[in-house]
Amino acid sequence: MVMSQAADILQAYGAKSLFALGGTTFITGAIAAARIGGGWLIDRFAVPRLACMAHLIALSGSCLLLSWPGPGMAVLSMTLIGYGYGFISGLTAGAIARYWHPNAFGRVAGQIYIAWCIAAISLPVLAGWLYDQTQSYDQAMRIAAGVNLLGALMALSLPATARAKVQVQPPSPPRH
Repeated sequence: MVMSQAADILQAYGAKSLFALGGTTFITGAIAAARIGGGWLIDRFAVPRLACMAHLIALSGSCLLLSWPGPGMAVLSMTLIGYGYGFISGLTAGAIARYWHPNAFGRVAGQIYIAWCIAAISLPVLAGWLYDQTQSYDQAMRIAAGVNLLGALMALSLPATARAKVQVQPPSPPRH
């Protein structure tokens, strides 16, 4: 799920226009807070725990909406989904710094951000197509739930400790 469809998703679950607008604004604020929070938490906790937690938060949002569809639950669910994805976004830079050499930061970050851009373009199309076929976002929510479950399991497979720190050699005395 991406935020470009949040208002439509909320309306599909029964929210009126003004409620959908307010809900989307609230969801966006939660994502911003989660991005900051993810960046703060990555300095204090292991990547596997944080990434798993983020995916489980997003998974809980999908499961709640599938279990109890309705406008209020849609706002809560989309907030949880956005919060989970915001955490992932916020912790990614710190995770890259922990697992890769500093010289690889730009390349690795670029590859991750390109993948996110591809997802941001293709997933709304998929969700919209599924909605057009079924008149419901339930299938898109099921896919999101499955991907988040897989993401949580993959996160737990990450190494808990960072790569070995590069030993900095003291400068050698100048030769004459």
